[in-house]
Amino acid sequence: MEKKILWSMAMVLLLFITVKPTTIGKQEIQVEAEPVKDPLNEKIENVLKNPILEGALTSVSIRSASTGDLVYSKLGDVNLRPASNLKLYTAAAALEVLGEDYKFSTEVWTDGKIIGNVLQGDLYVKGKGDPTLLKEDIAELVTQLKKQGVSIIKGNLIGDDTWYDSERYSKDLSWSDEGEYYGAAVSALTMSPNKDYDTGTIMVDLKPSTSIGKPASIKITPLTNLVSIKNETETVKKGEKKEIDINRDHDSNSIKIKGKIPVKSSPSRSWIAVTEPTELVIDQFKKALLEQGLLFIGDTSYRSTPSNATLLSKQQSMPLSEILVPMMKLSNNGLAEVLVKEMGKIQKGEGSWEKGLKY
Repeated sequence: MEKKILWSMAMVLLLFITVKPTTIGKQEIQVEAEPVKDPLNEKIENVLKNPILEGALTSVSIRSASTGDLVYSKLGDVNLRPASNLKLYTAAAALEVLGEDYKFSTEVWTDGKIIGNVLQGDLYVKGKGDPTLLKEDIAELVTQLKKQGVSIIKGNLIGDDTWYDSERYSKDLSWSDEGEYYGAAVSALTMSPNKDYDTGTIMVDLKPSTSIGKPASIKITPLTNLVSIKNETETVKKGEKKEIDINRDHDSNSIKIKGKIPVKSSPSRSWIAVTEPTELVIDQFKKALLEQGLLFIGDTSYRSTPSNATLLSKQQSMPLSEILVPMMKLSNNGLAEVLVKEMGKIQKGEGSWEKGLKY
């Protein structure tokens, strides 16, 4: 019986030691439990261990949206430039002001009449900020016009970008970035070359020649005469380093491409901003008219659509919830800049960054 009692007392003492520190005589004994691993912390730590961040200073601070409690921190009190993290706030504000189902639109109006197969009057292409407008969307606007029996347009083709103000560049943008895709001019009448939706840009594709010493072949999308290309590239031997430099002259659509591209190497692709997105859309609209067999007799100009005009065709964007995917995943500056102006237009009646930022 005494042995059973002593054994029971020993087990209780052992259990006591494993869960908290105690003292036997003057000696303290402490057994530490295995730390519990947090899956979120582990994932963040793995990201921060990426070799690409070597030498960089990374500051992370995550708090609960509902309680404000600190969830994770690593150098969280170090002040760094927020950069594209601000797109989180832009997206959140746009969802609240515009709503996840909000769609941008591009419209075609006329101040004339359709008589037989002839549109007698000016044709207005009115942009309402759609940054996702593609060449095929412009073609659809023309198709809708054609379905109404129009085959001849006797009037001018007019671009209307007055949905937003005329300020094309944000105040903190360096002039040297104006030709870059991330610094493109912002207009209410704009378009993108592909489904990355870098609005206000053209896409430049380079392929090496099959002959060493010859320049690379260059293709631009969408095809337009608004830009001029100076090709100073050279196709070099296989194994040599690819070095391509593309620059647009300041306040100009003159683009110089120079450098070396090895024979049989993979193509190169870049996005270059145009000086005036509105002109690019009107240029592509004229091409769409020609491609679908519509005769256009008139000139092009730019002004607001008259109040007595008649709506002929309309194209809508994907909903905001889908636009936010390329904006956030690709850190798309153009989409974010448009959203701020759109919030200003809808909330304050003025499509400007000043009004959009007041929300």
